[in-house]
Amino acid sequence: MANLDSFVAHGVTLEYQPSNKHVIDGKTPFAWQCTLKYNGKEHTFTYTKGAAHVGKKIDDKLVTMSYQQLHAAIDKVRYGETLLGFMGYKPIPPSMDEVLFCLQSDVRCYLESPTWKDFCSELGYNEDSRKEYKIYESCRETFQELNRLFFHYFDEFMKIDFPE
Repeated sequence: MANLDSFVAHGVTLEYQPSNKHVIDGKTPFAWQCTLKYNGKEHTFTYTKGAAHVGKKIDDKLVTMSYQQLHAAIDKVRYGETLLGFMGYKPIPPSMDEVLFCLQSDVRCYLESPTWKDFCSELGYNEDSRKEYKIYESCRETFQELNRLFFHYFDEFMKIDFPE
């Protein structure tokens, strides 16, 4: 298995900025516009994190929101307010390892089930669902983009063993 540090040492970088343009089921999660760069090429995509991925610095330590604080914040969102800045908490930016793990997982889903029928069978999806077909297409497109981006190092990327 390859490790993340040796893979990133090839010159892979991650840039990100907050994005409030991504909506899932009528809700705006903490979304980030991310760009992976390597060897003069780049892949830009939206990466989302749930509302629990917020924190603040106290005495130089990252403190995450408690269960009670999270529910109070979610109640405020229901009433049209924003979670950003709630009690000093801010979204925790994505890290290279969590982004690459997520992308690798999407690619693996496609590679292990490259046809729509196989994909549905493997994941228990309905072959008549347009929403689920979009997930399949997204995994296929992620495979194509990362294969284009990493090219010579694509196999090494797929062999990175991420801790769970």
